[in-house]
Amino acid sequence: MRGFFDLRRLWDDWLACATIGVAAARRCGDRAGEAWALDCLGHAASGLGRLEEALDSYLKARDIRGQTGDRWGESANSINNIGCTYGDLGRFDLALGCFQQVLATARADGSRYLECLALVNLGETYAGLGQASDAVACTRQAVEVAREIGHQRAERTALSNLARTYRVMRYPGKARAWYRQALAACRQAGDRHGEAEALRDLGDLSAASGRHAAARQSWRKALAIASDLGDTDVATAIRGRLERSGA
Repeated sequence: MRGFFDLRRLWDDWLACATIGVAAARRCGDRAGEAWALDCLGHAASGLGRLEEALDSYLKARDIRGQTGDRWGESANSINNIGCTYGDLGRFDLALGCFQQVLATARADGSRYLECLALVNLGETYAGLGQASDAVACTRQAVEVAREIGHQRAERTALSNLARTYRVMRYPGKARAWYRQALAACRQAGDRHGEAEALRDLGDLSAASGRHAAARQSWRKALAIASDLGDTDVATAIRGRLERSGA
């Protein structure tokens, strides 16, 4: 159920399933299964905003993989997840070290998939550190690798990240072009959460450029999708934007 829960963001259901999975793995002594279930528990906790709980789960999964000699899983899964959580906590210096280690593992083992994920995460981390040129370089590489291997989700994430970075760098034309690519990729993949977020961000960009009618149009489309999905956080934030714009 991991992929389904992740795509649909059914965090409470995922947390319940992962909790059962961890207990079941421990009862039957399946250490590898326990590590995977702890990963899922961390993902669900992170989705609910319980970041310290998520970090604890990922650290436990890392320890298990280290004890069982699963070097690949330790880097590709645990250290990557730990880095993502450090990033969510704003501890970008710690996140950077994690993702550099993951990228080194990916390139040493020739895993293009893991290389793509590491580049996406490194781009986000460099953006968080205010190193915009490094963020752009990593994220553009991530887009290229994602397209080469057909990793649609990584491509969508990288496109959105690249657009945000260009927006921060005050290149609205480039930002808009990458947001539109992200929006098209989300629609093609049926990623409605990603579509709502891309429309929200396009609206923000239009508002910042003084294109208020275009901004409201994007926000209304984003609000309709978020409301349909029951994504109350995104819907509430967009309603606030529309109210402030006088719509």
